[in-house]
Amino acid sequence: MKNYKNLSDIQAHINTPHDDQSYNIKAELAVLNSFIRDQFSIIRKLIEERILIQEDVTVTKLLKEENEYLREENKSKTEIIRILSDKPKSPPSLISNIGDTPIRNDENIYQKDELSNQSNARDIKSNSNSSKNDSNSTSKDTSIHSNITSKKTKSKATDQKDLNLEKKEQRNIKTTNRKEVKNSKKLVSIIGDSILNNIDGNSLSDERFNIRIKNHSGASTLDICDHVKPEIRKNPDVIIIHAGSNDLTNNIKSLENYKRILDLVRSKLPNCKLAISNVTTRKDRKGIGEKVEKFNARLWKFCEKNKVDCIDNSNLDASCLSFKKLHLNGKGDSYLANNFLDYLVCL
Repeated sequence: MKNYKNLSDIQAHINTPHDDQSYNIKAELAVLNSFIRDQFSIIRKLIEERILIQEDVTVTKLLKEENEYLREENKSKTEIIRILSDKPKSPPSLISNIGDTPIRNDENIYQKDELSNQSNARDIKSNSNSSKNDSNSTSKDTSIHSNITSKKTKSKATDQKDLNLEKKEQRNIKTTNRKEVKNSKKLVSIIGDSILNNIDGNSLSDERFNIRIKNHSGASTLDICDHVKPEIRKNPDVIIIHAGSNDLTNNIKSLENYKRILDLVRSKLPNCKLAISNVTTRKDRKGIGEKVEKFNARLWKFCEKNKVDCIDNSNLDASCLSFKKLHLNGKGDSYLANNFLDYLVCL
């Protein structure tokens, strides 16, 4: 088997015709694979050597940075030691013989001499005080250091106390603001049957209204007379009743039940606004659509007679019903929710 230095030699060998009939291309492929493995081995070694060189460079750089940092730190410590070792020199004594100063007849000269004598006396007094201070410097430094430490501790405690008080005041302000915002909102309770199942009160609520949806599947107007009582205890500003669809297939005196609900709300919450939402259309039974229309016509007259607001849902047609033609689909839920909001905005 021959040894080749590069791929071009191998390619030339393969392309050259051979006289030997026993020449096997597999042997040449083995040579090629061996060459490729050798090349990969060389490349791998070069990569490992390069990684080692990069690591050495990184370590050298880190050592240089650490050495520079230690050098700067050493300089700063040397400077601090030099400053601490230097002691301030006391000013030279300016003692003079006051009695040796002659008295002159000139008045201005006499005043100048008197002033100089007074300054000399002050210098003598300051020198004596400085000598006393030097003798007691050690004890005073210790006491001053302790006083400074105690003052710092007290100041930190005071600052922390002030910070806690400030945070508490901010929390109180936020709580007050939330209460004011909450109190400024009108609480709205919408009570009804399963037609309200897919209407979310939270999504309808905004900065003006806090809307609660209380839906009771299968409820008739007679059932709503009981369901409205716990809502009255929450003292809402507005109550909307949406019921009557289940009354159409039962012998229920709907208007009498509405009157009971009206009297109960007005007796317990005289300032509460009450509204009745008329029945949405149905197509699940034969002739049920006509019953809905007749029921809503009687409900309009009842509301006019008793001075109760009535929410019109006539914009909901058959395209707003689900596949069973009884409950509402997404379009119908959106229409009904908008009817509630349109009424609330007009209050």
